[in-house]
Amino acid sequence: MQESDFSNVQEQDEALTAQSASGSSDHMKQVSVRQTVSQTGQPLKGQVIYQNHIRKQPSKGQDSCQPNGSPSQGSLSSFSSMHIQDADPRVRNRADKNRFDSCKTETEMGETNRSEINRAEKNGETAEASRSQLKSQGIRKDSPCAPGNSGPGEAFPGGPRCGEFHPHGLRSGEQAFRAATPYPPVKAGCQNPRYASAMLDNLGGQFSEMTAVGQYFYSSLLSAECPEISETFHQVNIVEMHHLKIFGQLAMQLGADPRLWTRSLRTGRYMYWDAGYLHYSSSIKELLSAAIASEREACSKYLKQASWIQDPNICDNLKRIAADEQMHAELFTRLFHKYC
Repeated sequence: MQESDFSNVQEQDEALTAQSASGSSDHMKQVSVRQTVSQTGQPLKGQVIYQNHIRKQPSKGQDSCQPNGSPSQGSLSSFSSMHIQDADPRVRNRADKNRFDSCKTETEMGETNRSEINRAEKNGETAEASRSQLKSQGIRKDSPCAPGNSGPGEAFPGGPRCGEFHPHGLRSGEQAFRAATPYPPVKAGCQNPRYASAMLDNLGGQFSEMTAVGQYFYSSLLSAECPEISETFHQVNIVEMHHLKIFGQLAMQLGADPRLWTRSLRTGRYMYWDAGYLHYSSSIKELLSAAIASEREACSKYLKQASWIQDPNICDNLKRIAADEQMHAELFTRLFHKYC
């Protein structure tokens, strides 16, 4: 390297130091030294190459590296140490983390307050929506399932908790929703096409056990706001499924294929069960009314069949199932007078 090159570097360094001490400029540039090349056009070994950086000049009489306001001492060494400190990732990461944690804490506190406000508003809207929904479902304001008329988790004040409803004081489960007498064995005497058609109609006709199973499943979902009503629909549905099994077994024993269908008396053709047989309504009052009517209709239908069928075992099963249907009609009637 020639002496002129070194002198140029020294002159630029001294000029930058003088400019920093006087504070006459708003911005300063870090030392920028052109790459000194050899006669071959390549940088010399060991030569330090600086890159251009723009940094805001501190206020007059104060140095950013010295809080006491004393002017910075030295030239290139002081600025180099300042840039090295700012570029240190450990120092920068700690500062950024502290600022991030502070902002994060304030944000979380704000979100917590907003969540509490939103929760309170949502609870009020939910209670109002429940009252409006029960009103549209035909439930009285003073009914046990109306908001504010029951304790937490209770079906009605002073009564059993949700999921523990026992009608007539009986134990929970299927026994509480069926007649006390045991079911007779399922054993038809001999094959009979006429008897088989009657059993198929009980199995998959429009007014059949399959219709009752689908109807009470739907009704139990729609009446979830009233645990006692919903639980009654669910438990009665279990009993109806047992009836469905009995009629299917009788149909097979009488020589029929136990499909979910029935034979039309007008055309003689078999028609499959249809989900359109169900009574779809969002009103609990209407669902209970439909359940009472269907249970009474089923009871009457089975007793009429028992009056002309000559097979004793089939008649015994029909009468026993009719007893369950009569009990179900009484249960739904009691719920209707209690809630509607």
